[in-house]
Amino acid sequence: MALFLKLLEIIHMYDVYASGDMVKTGTQTDNRVISVEQNRSVTGSKDYVTDSDVRKNYRYIETSSSCGAWSPSPMDVPWGQTYTASRTCTVTETRYYDRYYRWAKQGDKLVTSKISTGQTRNDSTTESTTLTGRLEPCRTDPMWSCN
Repeated sequence: MALFLKLLEIIHMYDVYASGDMVKTGTQTDNRVISVEQNRSVTGSKDYVTDSDVRKNYRYIETSSSCGAWSPSPMDVPWGQTYTASRTCTVTETRYYDRYYRWAKQGDKLVTSKISTGQTRNDSTTESTTLTGRLEPCRTDPMWSCN
């Protein structure tokens, strides 16, 4: 790295007498610019952070899940009748990462865990199962009494 210095040199001129008296006789000025080359190498013994936002371990973590009701409902199918019912389930997952500081000597060290990226994904699936109807005969056949 080059460094430039501007020097202003002022020289005051005096006559000195045997009595010790001094009389200023003039002033001389000199302006100069000089260039100085400066190289420096530093070696430290203390560790220091080289990157304060290292993101690692991206992963999706389930944050919620929900399923709808079985369709048709067992209460809509006659008593004792077996049938196939289905429902849709949705799982919402949020993407997370861990944040590290990267140290010059010690490497990466965890600072904060499980930071949300704001990214989510939804997975929907349809489940099927065999159910038995629960609709009481009195609800569909006037010959039956529900008392």
